[in-house]
Amino acid sequence: MAQYVSQTLSYSDCKAAVAACVEAGVGVYVVGPPGCGKSSMMVEVARDLGRPLSTLIASNCDPVDFAGLPYVVDGSLRRALMPEIQAAVDTAAILFLDEIASVNDTVKAPLMRLILEQVAGATRLHAGAAIVAAGNYADQCPNGQELTAAQTNRFVVLELLPTIDEVVGYFRRLTGPLADEAADFAATLDMDPTLVQFTPARESIDAGKPFASPRAWERGLRAWTVAGARTDAVGYAILAGSVGDERAAKFLAYRRVRHTLPSVDEIIASPTAAKCPSADRRIEQISSLGILARVAARDVWAAWTYADRLERDIALAATRVIMVHPVKATASPHMMSGARAQAKLMGAASKAVG
Repeated sequence: MAQYVSQTLSYSDCKAAVAACVEAGVGVYVVGPPGCGKSSMMVEVARDLGRPLSTLIASNCDPVDFAGLPYVVDGSLRRALMPEIQAAVDTAAILFLDEIASVNDTVKAPLMRLILEQVAGATRLHAGAAIVAAGNYADQCPNGQELTAAQTNRFVVLELLPTIDEVVGYFRRLTGPLADEAADFAATLDMDPTLVQFTPARESIDAGKPFASPRAWERGLRAWTVAGARTDAVGYAILAGSVGDERAAKFLAYRRVRHTLPSVDEIIASPTAAKCPSADRRIEQISSLGILARVAARDVWAAWTYADRLERDIALAATRVIMVHPVKATASPHMMSGARAQAKLMGAASKAVG
């Protein structure tokens, strides 16, 4: 794997660096594994800077897409630009060109002219427009090519690798129909980060097989949530087809033991009496974190009370699950026990960090 710079950047640091380059009018190239948030980051950068955003997947484009479709008016040759590129001609937009490491040689020349000279065909981009290029490592995509030293010397090259905490936080913040399942998955991922792969296996690269990137997990969970009450075979096929057999099987193993655990309603009704898996039942204890994420959304004090009954390292993981949920105004019969458990677990967490 090529190492472009001396260190990788977290999602938040890379986002800040990209925003600075865009504001400074400096070309920037973000390189990182597939599905690690490059596109999502650009949406946030454009929103934060108040700039229009146009996105093109360079590997899906032909040479004419970057040079413009030729046509003749009154004997003069003109070129019709793609709407995404035209937006960067008309306004101070951000033009995001993704997957540039996977383009073939016929596309590369007009693409690099657009990136390095900010010229599409014979048309120069708006003076305030900015181009952000992105790609995967050459050895992580089919027919991948490294940029030359002369080309990278014209960019600020940033190497992105999100932290597992950032991935967990992303799933916790998802809203809509996926919110409950995403929070559930985030709680499990916080305790078992091996569910996510940032680097695809060689087999996935050569054979085009799925691997468990953050993007693949979100896609798989959305479909899996809709499948819901259908057969296990359907749910497994959806997840395996998105994140691969190994991670899908591991995740579903956590979910399969749910029948041995109390329900959300049972924990809320009596967090001190609801069944708690024994210390030697580690899979069940980890699986309970996802249930606690759902409990905390309704009654944080019940969640704190139940979390205090888990093994120490899993209980500390539970503190991160519960803390993201605010205390609701509605009264809870578990406030006293929950407050005691919260103080105990937060103290233990502070000592663990210290």
